[in-house]
Amino acid sequence: MPFVKVCPKCGSENVKIDTDNPRASAGLSVPNYVCMDCGFSGQIFPEIDKAEGK
Repeated sequence: MPFVKVCPKCGSENVKIDTDNPRASAGLSVPNYVCMDCGFSGQIFPEIDKAEGK
C-alpha cells in the first residue's frame, strides 16, 4: 500500500520536501513540506493510502 502526503489546505497530492532548510536536509530537524499547487508549507501533512484517493 503506497501512501502519499496530501496538503491539508487544498487536498493536493503534489507535495514535496522543502529543501530550503539545511538542518532538515541533514536530518537534524523535522522536515518542512510544501504544496506545489497552493504554496502551503508546514511540518504536518497527512498521509493517505494512494488507492483511496482524495
